[in-house]
Amino acid sequence: MEESLQVNISLRERLFSPQAIGGLGLAVVFCLFHHFMGGFMLCHLFFAALVIALYLVHPASRQLVLLASPLLLKEVIFDSLRYIPFDWLQPIHVAQPYLLERSLFGVTCGGSLVLINECMMAYASGFGDLLFGLTYHLLEPIAYLSLILLWKLHSMEKAQSYATAFLLMNLFAFVTYLFYPAAAPWYVNLHGFAPPVAGILGDPAGLSRLDSLLGTSLSANIYGASPFVFGAIPSMHAGITMMSLLYFLHLKKRWSIGMGTYVVVMWVGALYLQHHYLIDVLLGILYALVAYLVVEKCLGDRVSRGHQWLRKYLDPDAA
Repeated sequence: MEESLQVNISLRERLFSPQAIGGLGLAVVFCLFHHFMGGFMLCHLFFAALVIALYLVHPASRQLVLLASPLLLKEVIFDSLRYIPFDWLQPIHVAQPYLLERSLFGVTCGGSLVLINECMMAYASGFGDLLFGLTYHLLEPIAYLSLILLWKLHSMEKAQSYATAFLLMNLFAFVTYLFYPAAAPWYVNLHGFAPPVAGILGDPAGLSRLDSLLGTSLSANIYGASPFVFGAIPSMHAGITMMSLLYFLHLKKRWSIGMGTYVVVMWVGALYLQHHYLIDVLLGILYALVAYLVVEKCLGDRVSRGHQWLRKYLDPDAA
């Protein structure tokens, strides 16, 4: 009875703590921002509610939220790219990436010089659609799982470094999207080299075959609501998985082998599903390497001190 009372008091204290009230205020501002910008969706409410619930429900889950704050910030920034006016993105590069890909990595298939993506389309199968489609959809869960595994199997400090490098890499990518917006292979397959028009939606491309196999519209719904359609260069499917692999090399060998296998399947899947060219994948890998080296070689203890500051002010149990 006394223990139950203490739990209730602790929960009440967390609910009415300055940190909780501030978090609820930020969640309201987040939802209102999307509402007034005209892009509010139920997923925004779900995202805000989930983060607040994890922050409040238990000290361990609150610690996870703070540890994952760079990953959560990346989600917020990427989702906000949908409000950038289409006119600001001109010109959108369609032919240039295609022609560069063909000159560097063109292959002979059916007697013609074609892209690797185009050759792969001739060999599409139900097995490939299932393997590469499911792998492609696991990107975000694997990123968060990587954070948790690094925390539990190595150290809080290494998980903090991973989260920081993850955010830095994505910020590099977002800047590239804005200054060099580029169309994915699926756009060329559908529209040729025609300049994109305002209002064009993302396309699931090869993932539509996964939808057909599973009898769902999951991929179509996800990519149809993409906040930034012309962010093919660099591939963050390649970058995020490469970042996980770089940090898994700090764990036992079996973890790095498992992640390495997943990474290779992801990279091949990006081409197979017509979402990226090989140059996109290679640049995504490069962005991951640069962000990793910046954090590991240049930032050092400052990453840990930054997270300690975050806990000091946002975790009432940290004292």
